Amino acid sequence: MKIKIFALGLFCLISCILINSQEVGTTQFTETKWGMTKEEVIKLEGKPVREKEEQGILMIVFESEIDNKECDILYFFAENKLVRTRYHFTHSHINKNSYMYDFYEIEKQLVEKYGETKDGKVWLNKLYTSDPDDWGSAVGYGQLRYYAEWELPETHINLVLTGNNQHVALFIEYKSVKYKDLEEKVRKKAKQKIW
Repeated sequence: MKIKIFALGLFCLISCILINSQEVGTTQFTETKWGMTKEEVIKLEGKPVREKEEQGILMIVFESEIDNKECDILYFFAENKLVRTRYHFTHSHINKNSYMYDFYEIEKQLVEKYGETKDGKVWLNKLYTSDPDDWGSAVGYGQLRYYAEWELPETHINLVLTGNNQHVALFIEYKSVKYKDLEEKVRKKAKQKIW
């Protein structure tokens, strides 16, 4: 019971933070701001559950729950500046079509907040196109991908539903417009060090 109350309180807190911090034109992720340091984010969010560096980009991860869906909240840093964030939903469904319902539910909430979107689906293999009851399986096999995106003055937002080997990934990613080039520069520099 205490866990449910805590989870509900956490959801309400995150919802309030998102509503207050992501106004059009000044979009941020939770209480954080683009360009914050890792130390500043940890001071706001607490101790991360894991940390990883890849291609010069540091990622720290926090576990959470949003709208009764378990998720990881990921923060990405280039040269110790916050450049990208992501809600990666980790809950699972037996019926793969349920992920599509999650996608549309989240998209509806984001449209209410940020306005109309560019969205659609991309078929990478047309085997299941004629049977909508199998579209969830097509996502799991990596044959179908759903997307929605918003371009705001300071932030590019992507909602993505994709999959591979029957593993489905649903996430919302927020990217800083200002620090986009910095992230690309750091990745390119890290790749050059390999050779």
